[in-house]
Amino acid sequence: MKRIGLFYGAFDPATVKTVEYAAQQLKKQNLREVWFIVREGSNLGERIALLKMIASRRRFRIYTEFSLKDRRYEFVDITDPSLEVKELAYSDLKLLTVRQKRYIMEHYLYLESISKSTV
Repeated sequence: MKRIGLFYGAFDPATVKTVEYAAQQLKKQNLREVWFIVREGSNLGERIALLKMIASRRRFRIYTEFSLKDRRYEFVDITDPSLEVKELAYSDLKLLTVRQKRYIMEHYLYLESISKSTV
């Protein structure tokens, strides 16, 4: 039976630590893949785009909804709430790749929360 790790979250935005943790769980729990399950909500398209920038490995998949009825898989919840960014602050920018930072600036994302954190 194929073991699939499920990682639920808002990924607002996903950080390098998030993907590193998923990669560790992939090996540690002998998983075939890790599926990032992105919560619905505002900026869904941008959050998925930012996640794709750092989770482009073959054994990572990104979904917003899926069915757990497929009996060919054994699902393992690997969610770690401590990795969720509650509100992106200036100090959190070091957790993002250059490509993610560029995307955030080009699309004017998180500007209010980053600005608040510098005051």
